[in-house]
This record gives sequence, structure tokens and C-alpha cells, in this order.
Amino acid sequence: MLEAAHHNQNVKGIICMLVALIFFSVMDAVMKFLAADYNALQVAFIRAVSSLPLLMLVIPVLGGYRSLRTRHLKMHLVRSLLGVVMLTLVIFCFSRLSLADAYAIFFAAPLFITILSIPMLGEQVGGHRWAAIVIGFAGVLVILNPTGEGLVDIGGLAGLLAAFCYALVAIFTRKLSGTESVASLSFYFLLVLAIVTGVLSQPVWTPITWSQWPLFMLLGVSGAIAMVLLAFAFRYAVASVIAPFDYTAIIWAILIGYWIWGDIPTPRLYLGMAIIIGSGMYMLYRERQHVPVHVAD
Repeated sequence: MLEAAHHNQNVKGIICMLVALIFFSVMDAVMKFLAADYNALQVAFIRAVSSLPLLMLVIPVLGGYRSLRTRHLKMHLVRSLLGVVMLTLVIFCFSRLSLADAYAIFFAAPLFITILSIPMLGEQVGGHRWAAIVIGFAGVLVILNPTGEGLVDIGGLAGLLAAFCYALVAIFTRKLSGTESVASLSFYFLLVLAIVTGVLSQPVWTPITWSQWPLFMLLGVSGAIAMVLLAFAFRYAVASVIAPFDYTAIIWAILIGYWIWGDIPTPRLYLGMAIIIGSGMYMLYRERQHVPVHVAD
């Protein structure tokens, strides 16, 4: 009976994760589209401002407004500022690369998380996981395609740095998750993102045409829905259960990229992506051999 209940919770978590990734892919496609006409900071600002009101509406479901109280405001600030850098780099990367290429590079984030967990979380990384990290980065190099003329395109470097910033955000999220609510993690992140990008985007602000306001609204709505669904995914099931499904995002990136921009992934992308995903799945497999899977309350 208890095992069946756990299974149902895991299924709910997986479904929330899969649907969240669809909305994240829609959000990323809109950001890529808008990045052609607007500065990355301006796009990030509109993304945050349009998502905040929707988040405030669902906070009662996520624990109520009292759950926004925190004793770790400085850590929230650091995490959020890293998020500003990350999102700006992501948008710039989208302006230079196809969605599929960008996503494949972003998949290096779990490798960075594993490396950073050693000095920042005091975790132990064995030989198997180090081997997976090395192989995973080999996959990243396959995608970046280094040449004698220069290491990589600036868009690829931006994507790799964005993945590193994401890993730092994830590490700070782990540190905060023991005492902070899902609502506070989302709220302070969006609030700082809105304030900082709002100030920095003023010198490069481009007036928004009426025809593109619906896109900015879609950006905020899809981002807010994705964040809420992701929160529920981690509420129903732990990361070791739903993390492997994160890789399904590449499917939507390929489909959307082909539908909107006519992007056709190269064999090099498929090869590098397979290497990165394979190394990530192996690390998850090793993790589940040592950490029992349980369901969050």
C-alpha cells in the first residue's frame, strides 16, 4: 500500500517535470526570438516582471505568504545575482546559437554541480564520477567544435559560462532548501532579477512595439507556469527520480528550433549530446546506488 502511494507520488513528480520542461522550452524560444531585437538585460527584466504577479497568485498554494520570511537574505541575494548573470548569458547564447546547440551545452551544468559540490558542500566524488565528468566534458568539446582559429564561438562560451552559473545557483539552492520554502526561493530570485536587470537595462532600453507585447506576456506566463510545475515536481519526488527526465528538454528544443527557425541538428550535435547525456545518466545511476530514493512530504 505504502509502496503504491510512493509510486503514485513519483508519477506525479515526473508528469510535473515533463510539462514544466515544455513550458521552459516555450519560454526559451520566446527569449531567443526577442533577443534578435532587444538587449538581453531588457528581455530578462520583462521575463521577471511578467512572472512575479503570477507567482504571487500561487504562493498560497506553495505555503502561504508567511513562507516568504527568511533569515538568509544575503544568501538569497548572492543566488539571485548569479541568476541574473546566468539568464543574461543564456539569452545572449540563444541570440548566437540554435536552441538545440544551446541546450546541449547547458547539459554540462550537472558536471559543474558535481565538481562544485566538493569544495562548497563537502561531498565526496569517487573515481567513477570523475570519469563521467571527464567524458561529459569531452562531449561538450565535441559540440563546441574547437578549431585552430579560436577556441569556440562566443555564443558557445556564453552557454558554457551560463551552465557554470546555473551550477552555482543549484549549489546555493541546495544550501537554502533545508530551511527555505519553495515560494521564497522563487520569489526572491524573481524580485532581485527584476530590480537588477531593470536598472542595468535602462541605458540600452529599446521601446517595445505593440505587436511584440503578446510575446513578452507569453514569456512571463510560460516562465511562471514552468517554475510552479517544477516546484511541485520536487515536492512530489526527489531529484534522483525526476532528474533524468530533464534531458527530454532537448526534444522540444529540436522540434521548436526546426518549426520556427528551420534549424537542423548536425551529426556532431547528436554525438556530443549523446556523450553528455550518457555521462549524466551514469552519474545518476551511481548516485542511486548509494542514496535511497524517498518521497518528499
